[in-house]
Amino acid sequence: MIRLCHDVTGASALVSEDTARLWLALPQDAFVSCAQLSTRLGPALRELCSLEELAACLDALVAGGLIETPEARIPLGYDNVAALYDARPPPDPALFEILWEHTSAEHWQDVLEIGVGTGQVLEQLARSGPGSLSGIDLSSGMLEQAAARCERLGIAANLQQARAEALPFQDDALSMVVMSSSLWWFDLPRFWREVYRVLRENGRAVVLTTGPDEPFYDLFEAFRIRKRQGSDWDAGTIVHDLPAFVGLLHFATTRGTMQLADKKQAIDLANSLAPRGSADAPFTPIDDFDASQLDWPLCLPTVSSLAVLRMFPL
Repeated sequence: MIRLCHDVTGASALVSEDTARLWLALPQDAFVSCAQLSTRLGPALRELCSLEELAACLDALVAGGLIETPEARIPLGYDNVAALYDARPPPDPALFEILWEHTSAEHWQDVLEIGVGTGQVLEQLARSGPGSLSGIDLSSGMLEQAAARCERLGIAANLQQARAEALPFQDDALSMVVMSSSLWWFDLPRFWREVYRVLRENGRAVVLTTGPDEPFYDLFEAFRIRKRQGSDWDAGTIVHDLPAFVGLLHFATTRGTMQLADKKQAIDLANSLAPRGSADAPFTPIDDFDASQLDWPLCLPTVSSLAVLRMFPL
């Protein structure tokens, strides 16, 4: 493992040598919008940073304009990478076993995945036999991939194109909402008010994040944890004007390895990571890069994380 230092905030990061070598070898314009987190913070900012330091890094990136989420760009960018997106590592299936252990049958009555993507997570949720299963996404390309997956696997799911900040559900309609590597795109104050509106009184909000050496960006963006006395992960509050306290009921993380056999797999991974492209700047996928300093296969550490949350009225 080697240490990187963020050039704006000075925060440290630990990354594997293979990860660092791959990220440095890829063209720098491979990463834009939120994917700039990968190059500017380092892909694995976790062990050496406190909660406050990581929150400060995120705030600095937002303030510096390094994270941008213009509404028109998000769906178009993901349309561009939809067919490649499964090159990314999916969440560890073991996390869904943990999720089942920390939820009850009532939480699986009406389940929604927000930011359903290609349906990788939806497939795992379906294995738990929810009473009803829905998924929304802004990207029509992602929804097409998810629909094809559901048809192929015989999964009954209601898929809709909709915004996370305007959920197409009645009040108290859902028993659980799930988000996987998507929260950084949302207008968080509006989003969490919507989650609070559609969840039943004892409902659950579940945050998943996964990736090669990926830190817990989604988890920190989810509820911008403020430390309490005791455990770092004891509980947190949304740092927004919400009518609810967000309690962390359970947190789990697993580590694994993804292996890239050759340059093509590395290119597919890089193209899947960055939702690039706009009307003014069409998507141009990476088709080659200088891999002379890389030894194949590359072994990239992966991290999958799970947070089970409940919103308590204030």
